[in-house]
Amino acid sequence: MSDDLRAWLPAIQFVMTTVVGIYAFVADRHRAHRDQLDALRADHERRSAALERDVGRLEERVRHVPTAEAVAQLTADLRELKGDLRGVSERLQGLWVRLDRHEEFLQTRMMVQ
Repeated sequence: MSDDLRAWLPAIQFVMTTVVGIYAFVADRHRAHRDQLDALRADHERRSAALERDVGRLEERVRHVPTAEAVAQLTADLRELKGDLRGVSERLQGLWVRLDRHEEFLQTRMMVQ
């Protein structure tokens, strides 16, 4: 029996070496994939945190943006002010005309004296 075992020993050794080699290859690939996944996970977490900060900033900015109703109200108020300014401008024109007349009167009066 010992001769039979010696005859099979190289074959058993070859099979065991092959199994160990395959195991080492698979374990190395698994470790490489795990390292790659860890790097991707870290990059994903970094990007997610950056996006969350950006979204927070944008939400803060959006809080201060006026609504459509507020813009419409501002537009209406500005139109009203524009009309009021036209009225004031017309009144000022009348005052300028009167002022010019007074100035002419005073100048002609000064020339007469």
